[in-house]
Amino acid sequence: RVVHIEGVAGREADGDDVSLERIYLARHGQSEFNRERRLCGQLDPALSALGVEQSRRLARVLAEVPLRAIFTSTLQRTAQMAAPLARARGLEAVALAELKELSLGALEGRFRDERDPDAQALWRQRKADPARFRAPDGESFQELEARVLAALERLLRSADSGAALIVGHRESNRALLKGLLGWSTERVLAQKLRNHFVYDIDVAARTVVRTISLREEDAGHAYDGFRT
Repeated sequence: RVVHIEGVAGREADGDDVSLERIYLARHGQSEFNRERRLCGQLDPALSALGVEQSRRLARVLAEVPLRAIFTSTLQRTAQMAAPLARARGLEAVALAELKELSLGALEGRFRDERDPDAQALWRQRKADPARFRAPDGESFQELEARVLAALERLLRSADSGAALIVGHRESNRALLKGLLGWSTERVLAQKLRNHFVYDIDVAARTVVRTISLREEDAGHAYDGFRT
């Protein structure tokens, strides 16, 4: 079950104390649009067969982690990714609208290669200036960052103490890494965040302690530090 809310879940804490001590940050598994190599943005395709398998691996590799909460965006691919683990742990995943993927506006649902030359040209513009580029009817990374970081700040103060899982998207997770680790915009935009890794983040230390694999060949293996 997923609970949908417009703002950040839970109560507002008094003062500046952060309740969450550990965050496990995952990207949704492969979606049908990922499989077809189409731009997704805030469209809502389901997970592919591989994505569903990745969701099962996530449940297995985090089976022993004492999670107190699970957060997703309001797009179904993140809810599907979290569902097996939420069921196994008896938790309700809380869906936050602020964690949705970057809106790509007129680019959504299109191919970014020679099959769609107009979309390809716009995509090249984005690659040249990813922080400020805004597709027609879409949003910029700076705009996404503002909503995601505002949500993260409240989430850190309102969730129960302990560990939580956040299942997001490539761009929203970049913004989360910026907020959690203190990285620059340039640094987070340079990271190729893939859907086969989970990041174990020590909130107080602002450090990625481990990168946990969801790949078939080494699912559950934990690598020290951050890797892509």
